[in-house]
Amino acid sequence: MPEPTKRILIVEDEYYLAEDCAQEIVRQGMQVMGPIGSVESALQAVAQDVPDGAIIDLNLQGELAFKVVQALRDRGVPFVVYTGYSSLAFPVQLAEIVTVEKPTSAAEAVLKLVECMTSTRGYEGE
Repeated sequence: MPEPTKRILIVEDEYYLAEDCAQEIVRQGMQVMGPIGSVESALQAVAQDVPDGAIIDLNLQGELAFKVVQALRDRGVPFVVYTGYSSLAFPVQLAEIVTVEKPTSAAEAVLKLVECMTSTRGYEGE
């Protein structure tokens, strides 16, 4: 029996970046959840249906998505933060999360997520 398709949540408020991520996720043989463009909507989505992985922009409509990061972390969901912010801007308890700094391509962010999903380290560390 084949392994079920991995479902990847995209949390990104910029349409073109979300679309680039979605196309790359599909190219990798996975299913797209979203994109979702607000912190509140992302928290609701994660509470209703836990994804297999996620790509998260840190700044969603002017609100920082640390609550989304923490919700995914609490559920053991591998994720990468795809952001223009340096990881130095993160709170101490989130300093070790995997980040891909923009303007790196969406393809690179998805590849980094795939690495996290196949690694025993999960979402922690680089």
